[in-house]
Amino acid sequence: MKKVALGFALALSVIACNLGPNTRVNSYTPFGQFQPGESERVSHEYTTSLLKPAPDWKVTILNASLPPGMAVVNGNVVVSPNAPFELLGRFELGFRLDDSAPTQSQLPDYLKRFARAANADTLIVEIEPRQDKPDKVQVVSGYALRTKTGATRDDEPAPATIQFAKPADRDTKL
Repeated sequence: MKKVALGFALALSVIACNLGPNTRVNSYTPFGQFQPGESERVSHEYTTSLLKPAPDWKVTILNASLPPGMAVVNGNVVVSPNAPFELLGRFELGFRLDDSAPTQSQLPDYLKRFARAANADTLIVEIEPRQDKPDKVQVVSGYALRTKTGATRDDEPAPATIQFAKPADRDTKL
């Protein structure tokens, strides 16, 4: 009798684990002014949104490409002051390693939910497929952006100007 009860309890726990969300926010690092609790808020809002239909949130999703006015310099993302958007943060979404993980064609609903939680209207993403099932997604990482007030996504920003210190300037005290 104890073996049957133990087996039943184990089966229920496995079923309960599989009923939970198949995704989570592995990390979210907001940029700019320090906002205590912002990472937790975005993660919680994203997770709770999974219980509802995907939001009707207009979001542009760029796959491993940067919009005009944005560049990577020495491993850091830089945004031109004239760019029509602001960089909100860096994120990583993880998916369960079972058959509930989405395919790339199913990702937009998850990304819309995340964009809504982060108050973003543009996401720059890199998609990492699973090794064992390449049609399934394991991780999506990237950056969340928001269009600046009064700007449109069609505005062409001036190219970013990056100035490096001259050798003699490096010893200058601030």
